[in-house]
Amino acid sequence: MGVVGGNEIIRNGLIHYWDPANIRSYPGSGTTLTDLIGNDDGTINNATFDANNYGSIYFDGADDTITFDTELNLGLI
Repeated sequence: MGVVGGNEIIRNGLIHYWDPANIRSYPGSGTTLTDLIGNDDGTINNATFDANNYGSIYFDGADDTITFDTELNLGLI
């Protein structure tokens, strides 16, 4: 179960922030998913945008991916 709140996101310690529901991250068409915090933009391959539930990227489980030009730093040791 999800909870929808305000537009504020906790940014303390945040490494990456991709949000398909935010037009600054994804305008609803095209292939670029913009990282709103860092520099790790992604390229959407075969996945589609779903405007339901405030916006998401839909993967059909067959050949859909998001690729990144750089190795993602997820802050893990």
